[in-house]
Amino acid sequence: MFQHYDLNGALEASKCEGLLLIPTDTVWSIACDATDRVAIERLRRLGKPTRERPIEILFNDIEQLKVYVDRLHPRLETLLLYHLRPLTIITERALGLPERALLPDGTLAARLTQDKYCRQLIEAMGSPLATLAASASQQLPAPAGFGYIRSDVIENVDYVARYRQKDRQADELSVMVRLDELEELHFLRE
Repeated sequence: MFQHYDLNGALEASKCEGLLLIPTDTVWSIACDATDRVAIERLRRLGKPTRERPIEILFNDIEQLKVYVDRLHPRLETLLLYHLRPLTIITERALGLPERALLPDGTLAARLTQDKYCRQLIEAMGSPLATLAASASQQLPAPAGFGYIRSDVIENVDYVARYRQKDRQADELSVMVRLDELEELHFLRE
């Protein structure tokens, strides 16, 4: 269980364009306030997003997600609500987020977080979290726990969560899906 000082420390850093190193419902990630343009630029420089590993925006619930998307297709909404594993969807068009937090075509990689720490942080911030797996390079696998994160990544964030640092479970990236123009589901990452 996380302590409130851990949540408060992350919240304070996020208010100052800060980068956080936090556990999510998938892997340890570099994170920031998804609405903060300066923090998004810092996240991009440190995490170097790619098409396969884009910046993923974490939301607390469907209603919060709907504030930031032009239209949420009913098939994607159903998947988000009932998929058992963490699921990232690629939406049609995003609204109200810095352009650099989006994919090059203006779409959004969105996920409803199931992690209690992330949910409380998003609620306290009043905005979603932008996240990237805490690998120093996209060629490296996602970290399998806190102990696998390179020291140069740890040194370049403003706050490191203490929550779940000792977990020994092997984490994995979320499943990622997109609807094509015929409204067929395509799994981009399984």
